[in-house]
Amino acid sequence: MDRGKQETNRSAAVCSRLSIVAAIGMGLAVLTQIQPPLGIVAVLAAFACVAMWATSRRRLRRVVTDAVQKHQPALIRRRAQLLRTDAYGAEQSARWVKEIDYFIDTQIVPSLRRRQHNAFRRRHAQFVKVIADRVAAGAAKTLAMQPLGKVKTGADFEVFCAEELRRAGWKTKLTGVTGDQGADLVAEKRGVSIVLQCKFYSRPVGNKAVQEVVAARAHEHADHAAVVSNRAYTTAADELAQTNSVLLLHHTQLAQLDTLLGINQAK
Repeated sequence: MDRGKQETNRSAAVCSRLSIVAAIGMGLAVLTQIQPPLGIVAVLAAFACVAMWATSRRRLRRVVTDAVQKHQPALIRRRAQLLRTDAYGAEQSARWVKEIDYFIDTQIVPSLRRRQHNAFRRRHAQFVKVIADRVAAGAAKTLAMQPLGKVKTGADFEVFCAEELRRAGWKTKLTGVTGDQGADLVAEKRGVSIVLQCKFYSRPVGNKAVQEVVAARAHEHADHAAVVSNRAYTTAADELAQTNSVLLLHHTQLAQLDTLLGINQAK
């Protein structure tokens, strides 16, 4: 969100709180005419309650934003893995929303004070949106930082993926246009091998790419198989990948391939 929108939202929130205070003050003004001391105390108490309410809201939001910032790389990775586009072009976000709920239950709720729990539950849907928006913004920023500007074709994308893996310490080999047996790229690190299909698409990647890389894994006798793309994957591709233990990657995840494969401790 740009600074102008942030200022607009902040002003709207302040106006809303002032309106509440004004309404309470007007309602209690009658008391000042009947019992001046009682009326003054009541107005001051109303101001104190509103101030405490506003402070509580800010603290809850800070807890959420701090947790998102701390775990942003993992959240961006999970978003890329779980957010899908179906065969009809509609975004399927149910699994990603479920992951946000899991993140809230495990990373946010345990850090709340007892009196904050009820307030958080009342605003649960709002905080889900806050998390989703912040992770989406982080993913867009990460994507913008990727050197994809020179990638124009599928062949360019294969070279790009190979370079990303080389920077992460992998030995890579591009198979070429012919005789690839379903693999565009073969990589090895610490005795672990993986074959990859690299798809530079303007649409979601379907299950054909998964079928091809499964065949390539068998042909190359590789330990792992993955499809990497600049786009999302269809539900059919996701289901087939799970059945065949194939990783479906966004290109921003290549630098973390070691972690995704669990080979950080490998010899």
